[in-house]
Amino acid sequence: MNIFSYGIVLWELLTGETPYKGINDMAIAYGVAMNKLNLHIPSSCPEDWRSLMKECWQLDCHHRPTFKSIIDRLVQDMVANFPDESFHLMQEKWQEEIRDRLEEIRVKEQEQHNLEVDLVETQREQNM
Repeated sequence: MNIFSYGIVLWELLTGETPYKGINDMAIAYGVAMNKLNLHIPSSCPEDWRSLMKECWQLDCHHRPTFKSIIDRLVQDMVANFPDESFHLMQEKWQEEIRDRLEEIRVKEQEQHNLEVDLVETQREQNM
């Protein structure tokens, strides 16, 4: 597994969600490849975890952490410093925030599709 993928798995474990659930596979592939689509990290996610996920998703793989450094961070700091608030309560809040973000993406995807349909129709009319 590479570091980028590990960041995705970490996000899944923390949020209990499926990445980009309900979004067209081709839109996901294009959006991620073009760096236009990122997984939403919930606003209340502890900063250590947020930072680690963002580092794992750096475009330049040379700027991503090594597995050894990730393990060191997890063991030394991050697990011990997890907030006192119940993890499951935090996870429920995160899931709600992620659902809202995914809905925004779906709306934008539909708007894009409608624009493409309009463009094809306009082009067809001009050709006639």
